[in-house]
Amino acid sequence: MFNYAEVTPQSNFSNYIRKFWVLDNLNHPLISEGRYTLPNGCFTIAFVSGQGIIWENNAGIKHIGDGIYLVGQTTKRLKVSLMPYTKAIMVQFNPWAISLVTNLPLNEITDRYADLKDINNAAYLKFMDAGKLDVNAVEAKCYDVFGSFFNNSTANSTLVQALCLRLSGDLLNPSLKMDDVANYAGYSKRYIEKKFNDHIGMAPQSFRSILRMRSLVNELDKDKSLAEVYYKYGYYDQSHFIKSYSKIMDSRPTKFDSHQYILPFSNNT
Repeated sequence: MFNYAEVTPQSNFSNYIRKFWVLDNLNHPLISEGRYTLPNGCFTIAFVSGQGIIWENNAGIKHIGDGIYLVGQTTKRLKVSLMPYTKAIMVQFNPWAISLVTNLPLNEITDRYADLKDINNAAYLKFMDAGKLDVNAVEAKCYDVFGSFFNNSTANSTLVQALCLRLSGDLLNPSLKMDDVANYAGYSKRYIEKKFNDHIGMAPQSFRSILRMRSLVNELDKDKSLAEVYYKYGYYDQSHFIKSYSKIMDSRPTKFDSHQYILPFSNNT
């Protein structure tokens, strides 16, 4: 089993960076037991040192070698194992932050990853003198490299942030309509869907479904009964809940076991 740790970002960067998290199998000669990560609406930059990570989902198995990568939005749970003598430091970005770093349409990397040098070569080169094994060094370098990007918000990033905050509100309510979101933003529904797809990598409705399910799973981890949780989130039909759950989790809710997952130390997913 690899070791897991979290680091909270400096408060002046918390609007853009949600947390740093570390998976450490550096001192072990065997591949780690696989554990699942869950979609949470965020992007991640992964600093991988050593023999690499095994990434497994319903699309197959991939090996992510030593390097720096941008991991796009995920729409289903993802099984992660660490190869021997490997450490990975992950920087979790709020969903609106990455569009400030690249002009790439982010739907191109949904459920995928890309070398950072292909996303933003200038940023990649600046990370070359940072130690990928030291979370404090990575943290400091992230502030140095990305600070200038975050200080130059655009109309698109401001709109996308406002949409994300609206869609992430009142997650117990199953009936938020896109027409209401469009009226809130002052744009057409079609315009919002296009911007969201380009800058977040998925439809707004999918984004909210992921956030609702992620919040619901946090409740399951508190040993609440399944019926209590799904009623709380507005699923009055058990079959509808199971269908929604299975779409993201690739499993039935009765099989949920928190020990199989990499879950955060708090609700800061």
